[in-house]
Amino acid sequence: MHWRFEKRKQNLLRYITMKAPINILILISTFSICYSANALTTIKTNNVSGGMWSVNTNWHIGNTSEIPETAPNSNTLEVQNEYSATSMVVDGEFTVGRIGANSDTGHSNNTGKFVWDLNPTAPDADAGVINIDSATLTNTENSAIDFGFLGQSKPEIYSQNITFSGGTINVFDSLDSSKSSVININGSSTAAEEEGISYVKSITFDLDNTLNIRNNTTFKASGGANQYKSQVFNLFGTVNVFDTVDNEVVYKNAGLYAASQSAAYTGVIMNIGDTSKPANENVTAIFTSGNFTMGATSVLNINGTMNVHGKFTMNDGSETAARTQLNIAKGASLTTQSGAPDVNNNFVLGSYSDTIIEGSLLVNNNATKTTSLTDTENSLNQWATLTIKKGGNAQFISDTELSVYLMLRNNSTLTVEEGASLTVRSQLRFAGSDARVKIYEANGIKSQEYGNRWKPVIVTSGVKDVYIDLYANQDWVYLSWWGANTEELTSTFHIYLGDDVSMITLDTLTESNGVNGLNNDYRFIILDNFRNNTIKVSKLNPYEADYMDQISAEGYEDFRFDFVNGVDGTDGYWLNATQVIPEPATCVILCGLAALGFAVFFRRK
Repeated sequence: MHWRFEKRKQNLLRYITMKAPINILILISTFSICYSANALTTIKTNNVSGGMWSVNTNWHIGNTSEIPETAPNSNTLEVQNEYSATSMVVDGEFTVGRIGANSDTGHSNNTGKFVWDLNPTAPDADAGVINIDSATLTNTENSAIDFGFLGQSKPEIYSQNITFSGGTINVFDSLDSSKSSVININGSSTAAEEEGISYVKSITFDLDNTLNIRNNTTFKASGGANQYKSQVFNLFGTVNVFDTVDNEVVYKNAGLYAASQSAAYTGVIMNIGDTSKPANENVTAIFTSGNFTMGATSVLNINGTMNVHGKFTMNDGSETAARTQLNIAKGASLTTQSGAPDVNNNFVLGSYSDTIIEGSLLVNNNATKTTSLTDTENSLNQWATLTIKKGGNAQFISDTELSVYLMLRNNSTLTVEEGASLTVRSQLRFAGSDARVKIYEANGIKSQEYGNRWKPVIVTSGVKDVYIDLYANQDWVYLSWWGANTEELTSTFHIYLGDDVSMITLDTLTESNGVNGLNNDYRFIILDNFRNNTIKVSKLNPYEADYMDQISAEGYEDFRFDFVNGVDGTDGYWLNATQVIPEPATCVILCGLAALGFAVFFRRK
């Protein structure tokens, strides 16, 4: 009814101009401004599938049967799909204030689906373009696309999807580029929760679609999470979250958030590329933005290409036990980079987050180095996991001389599987107690700074015990500790040597200058599954012989270095010890147990 209101308003103003005092005229004018700034008139598709947007008779106003005078083309309008229609052809370029959805999308056709078809096939039809200009909204977060999916008491449409097929969607605010935009799914709870039926509420931008967002934006699931429901954003085409100002690209921030942070359920899922297809079939799935943040209970599946020009953060610094997950599929890639000065961390796996890499992760810490910035840290926060699987490649590097560290905090776990690779510009640092590294690949962790060899470091402040599990041979520089020589800063390397480990080589066992080595009374090495002639150093630090009692292994005592002047890699100092022989009484017990075992075995035979 918006057009009728405008006509009545114009008649009223004409009358007031001639008859009313000037103060009343000002009042009415103010009302006019307020109205136009806050109201969106709802226009819905008719129940004719495949109708043309440009034909006004394919629309009706609000919940009436009234047909608008022209097809929708104003940022004062919100367009919605009617519940029984399945598609609308966008046969030109049109502007709206918002796109919404009838909560029972596709009900009459029992499909639960609707398609905005921006690839019209008519001979004279232009390619479809929808401009979503939220300038008429006054709230700071503009729900540019807001789909409420209910499907209540209709099992055939518990799963609902709206697709933008082909063409271009432009999201912006023509008056205030600083305001944020929201793309929202509200998949409210339904009876399926009680019946145990799994269902999906989703928005899909298909592989031929381009989505341009010129504001900071949030992909948000408003409905509460539960064990049956998934709320999904499918980004199969090109997504650009940036603006162009004076021919310069200005990257905008993006985020993925769920309404619920229950640790039991997934709150929201974003798929960059079709996860049902291999990555090489998702070449059009490209997502580009500034900073990108994942809230708790969100899942990001990358099966195409994601470029983040800024900082990538998982779990948004939350300490909640609700887990957040990032998956980079085989052949897919995530690249983060920042050219901003004094950015001291570029990739943060927040608390209780899980990252699985089968493709490529490139974190390029190329910030400008100033006097206030001496290094940069990329973190695995408490209880976070980073797993690089076979064929996966993760790099935390820099194009500058900036030192770059990968920090492992309390109870975090880094796993480099067989056939995987991790490269760090400078060092991998243990910055939290009970952090663990598992390496299944020979020389699976490399450092640019140390010539593709690894130098593990403990930052002793607040760190007690850290763990390194080795399942393949490694070539290291040395072990190192940091911190004062105090009992409060006692710290221990627990190193497990897998059965297939035959040689660990180091330049020196601990840091060569002695400051951060075993000559600190509160630094220890505990070797698990130790064997003689498996750990070799090229050069022996003179002080280390005085601190051999700070190295221990079950079944061994009196550690020492044995020099071998040999060839074929044997030349050097081998860390060996005297194997402890059990006491006679212990031997009797062991023999008795063995005899009992044989007796039981033959009785069963």
